[in-house]
Amino acid sequence: MLLNNLLKFLHQLSEETYETLGKDIHLQLHSAWGTWLMCVGEEKTACQIEAELLVRTINLCGGHMVDDEIISSTDYKNISKVTNKVCFKLQNRKVSGCINCKENHNEVELEMKEVVKLVLDSSSCGINKDMKNTFLAVAKSFYYIAHVTEELLNFHISKVLFEPLEYDS
Repeated sequence: MLLNNLLKFLHQLSEETYETLGKDIHLQLHSAWGTWLMCVGEEKTACQIEAELLVRTINLCGGHMVDDEIISSTDYKNISKVTNKVCFKLQNRKVSGCINCKENHNEVELEMKEVVKLVLDSSSCGINKDMKNTFLAVAKSFYYIAHVTEELLNFHISKVLFEPLEYDS
C-alpha cells in the first residue's frame, strides 16, 4: 500500500510538472526515488541520500534539471556528497535527541560552510544557480530541524500558515 501510494504521488508530480512546465520528468523522478528505495532496501545501517533525493525532486518539479549528464558531473557529485553528509549528521543529531550537543558540531559547521561555498562558486560548470540554491535550501532545512524543538517548529508552522501577513505601509 505504501509503495502504491508513493507511485501515485510520483505520477501526480510528473503530471503536474508536465502541465505546468511542459517537461516530462516521469523517468528521472522514478529513477531518483528508485535509487533511494534500493538504498533503503539494502538495509544499510545508514542510507545517506535523503538530501539528494529531496534536491532532485524539487529541481525536477521546478524544471531545473534538464538531463542526466548534470547528475554525473563532478561538480554535482561534490555538492551532493557534502549536502548528503551534513544532512545525515544533522538528522542523526535530531533522532538521537541531541539538539544542543557539541558532538560533531564543528564538523557540521565546516560542512555547512562547504555547502555554501559550493553554492556560491560561480565556476561550477553545468549546475545553474537555482539548482545549487536548492542544495542550500535543503541543507538549511535539515539544520533548522536539528536545532529547534518540536514545539518551536510547530509554532513557526502555525504562524506561517494561519496568521495573516502584516505589511509595513
